[in-house]
Amino acid sequence: MNSIKTILFLSLSLLSGSIFAETIYNCPTANGSHEYTATSRSDCTPVEMSSINTYQSNTPSSPSYDYSSSNSSSQAQQNDARRQQALAELREAEKRLEEGKNVRLGGERNYAKYQERIQKLEDDVQKARQKVERRQY
Repeated sequence: MNSIKTILFLSLSLLSGSIFAETIYNCPTANGSHEYTATSRSDCTPVEMSSINTYQSNTPSSPSYDYSSSNSSSQAQQNDARRQQALAELREAEKRLEEGKNVRLGGERNYAKYQERIQKLEDDVQKARQKVERRQY
């Protein structure tokens, strides 16, 4: 199996080398321009590959920015501090929810009132999670 792959690889390599080794011809067209082709006609002349001109464009210099400046680093520190604050708010909301589920207040003899209070605590947790996930800090 390995020998078949090797033979196939060598065959393709030789074939591709012969394809790229073709002669290129410069042929004049009826409107006075030139056409480059791999097929020769009586009015075509072979092109020497060394005579082909190449040009290198000058790339415009891009303005350089100092991303390590104190302005961007202070902004990153502010974002980090805000994120830490948002995470702390999320942990606090989750803590209040867990404590709220374990306690039933005296005015909550009706189970619907208990559920209403817990729903508000769950909403607070959801808002805190969304604030962290959306990076709204």
